[in-house]
Amino acid sequence: MREYYHAQENRGNVLKGPIKSVRKNAWLGKGYYFWRELIFAEMWGKQSKSRTTGTYQIYSCIINDVGANVIDTVFNEDDYYGWVDMIEFAAEQIIVKKLKTKRKITIRELNNYFLENGIFKNIKAIIFQDVPVNNQYTVVEDLYYRKRIQIVV
Repeated sequence: MREYYHAQENRGNVLKGPIKSVRKNAWLGKGYYFWRELIFAEMWGKQSKSRTTGTYQIYSCIINDVGANVIDTVFNEDDYYGWVDMIEFAAEQIIVKKLKTKRKITIRELNNYFLENGIFKNIKAIIFQDVPVNNQYTVVEDLYYRKRIQIVV
């Protein structure tokens, strides 16, 4: 169990819980997105959650991030390679059977495939690393040694 952080636009009320993401292009579809480190929740709040009101809030909570119903693509090698295989298999199925084309699929198409086929019906959370694109959070130029870890529940 670890503490995780959820950034959300400040809408005038005290944030008492996370707000579910329902964006069509969210990388793992609908869910509650949390950052493992406060520094990245703050970064996300500044970049993406303060556009309308100019401010954001951070909600923190303890999440059980281990167990059979959690896929850990960051620290568990078997989970990581299983995750890669699932994505590539799903993409192939979508391209060959549905689209009949060679274009890359969208995140929405991938998530819809997972939902329609019940791929994650027993999974409660996925831990994932995204890659930073700037040097603001590193002390060594162009060396991204800190993992930006998220969990989606």
